[in-house]
Amino acid sequence: MKRIISIVLAIVMTAAVIGTLVLAQNNEIIKGDINGDGKTDNKDVVVLFRYVSGGKKAEDESAYDFNEDGNVDNKDVIALFRELSGGAESAANKIYLYAVGQGGTGGGTAKPYVGKKFLSSDNRKTKNNMDDRTVNIFGTNHIAEYLESFSFDAYDEGYDMYLSDDGLFTFCEESGKLATYENLSGERAEGFEPPVNEQSDEDDIIEYAKEVLHEYAGTETDDCDVVVNTYENKYSIVFRKKFNGIYRIDDISVTISKSGDVLKIVSRTCDAKMEPFEDIELDVKSLRNQIKSIFPDPGNGYYEIIMRAIPYGAELWVLAEVKYSSGEGTDTFIDGVMYITKVAEINSGEPVTEPEHTDPDTEDTNICAEIDKFKAASLKDF
Repeated sequence: MKRIISIVLAIVMTAAVIGTLVLAQNNEIIKGDINGDGKTDNKDVVVLFRYVSGGKKAEDESAYDFNEDGNVDNKDVIALFRELSGGAESAANKIYLYAVGQGGTGGGTAKPYVGKKFLSSDNRKTKNNMDDRTVNIFGTNHIAEYLESFSFDAYDEGYDMYLSDDGLFTFCEESGKLATYENLSGERAEGFEPPVNEQSDEDDIIEYAKEVLHEYAGTETDDCDVVVNTYENKYSIVFRKKFNGIYRIDDISVTISKSGDVLKIVSRTCDAKMEPFEDIELDVKSLRNQIKSIFPDPGNGYYEIIMRAIPYGAELWVLAEVKYSSGEGTDTFIDGVMYITKVAEINSGEPVTEPEHTDPDTEDTNICAEIDKFKAASLKDF
């Protein structure tokens, strides 16, 4: 009986290679259709498993690289198996349309997201007996009056808002650190001279922004990527903290006029809320490819996907922003679409977008055990 099964599998393997070549010639390759029969099912899992376990390798292995990580191994087998068995249909692998820019090409094929608005402030309240705060910043001494308090689910602390004649401030409830500052008058304090001006280059502007965040908000940015957006009369310097191949949702930026005056500071971070997810490894390439399949490059010259991790209680979500060119000629402008998807839960400790990462010495054993269970139930299909 074992000999019969081996012969059948050998025949199927041969058919897989031939079928893949035929489909490639017709440009009709179906992802996961390892045996080339025009569909994906349990037979493809067994054939892929035999291919990975065998000694012979095809000249072009791209058809067998199911998880698209550049390697053909047991991870491809388990990824295909889990997708066919329903793993890919979990809530965490569903990508939803979160927001659409104005005047663009729409949101692609994703269904609209109707759940939590992750970036909206919650729990607005007014506290009693809140004293005025004295704030000395950029040469100006502010006497600021308390307005209200609020919080964001993604960030570590709640915030108290204060208003002075010339500035709007928020401070972290627990640490007391400055979270935001906005210059309402746009005027410079008498006798104060900023270290940058119209003649300063971009590196000097970035360095000054780093110093401002360190001095007034206690925020370190040496480990951040930096994006500088230039406007007619000001710079917006955005700092992005990294997390396992993508960015975090931290909101860290400084807006500086071209004459050197700091117009705005923002420093909201999620260090503590991200800690439980530090060991989570994301399949960034696969997630990026899924976004591309939902919203393909419209071909107008600019297309970029920026992904940011959002901690939300026991869940980790990823917000993916697609920036692209739309319109033609002088009417061309940059538009954007946002998608949201859940990628992990603390309760399970397992990233839901890829197989669980285990000790390398036991990983192959665990995968083979799962495949053995599959074969026991599925070989009868041959």
